Amino acid sequence: MAGARVPRTSIHPALSVLPVPEEYRSLPDASLDESVQDLAHLYAAFHLYAAFARDKANGTNEATAFADAVKQHHLIDRIQQSAERLSA
Repeated sequence: MAGARVPRTSIHPALSVLPVPEEYRSLPDASLDESVQDLAHLYAAFHLYAAFARDKANGTNEATAFADAVKQHHLIDRIQQSAERLSA
């Protein structure tokens, strides 16, 4: 992931690689070439399965579910509609 940590007054901040916090790393790094998209999707699926396994083992409900995806898409739709209204 890339981002910038600069004052808001900067017009064109340079992007740099942002480190992923350790608490978000549930699987070891695969050190895969980023051009291998299918393997990247598989790696993401492994993270989801690991989250499901943790939920089952701990009796929690922290892994994302279909309902979470629906909420996310509703939010994206509202953002898009707002952008369209502002640009009209």
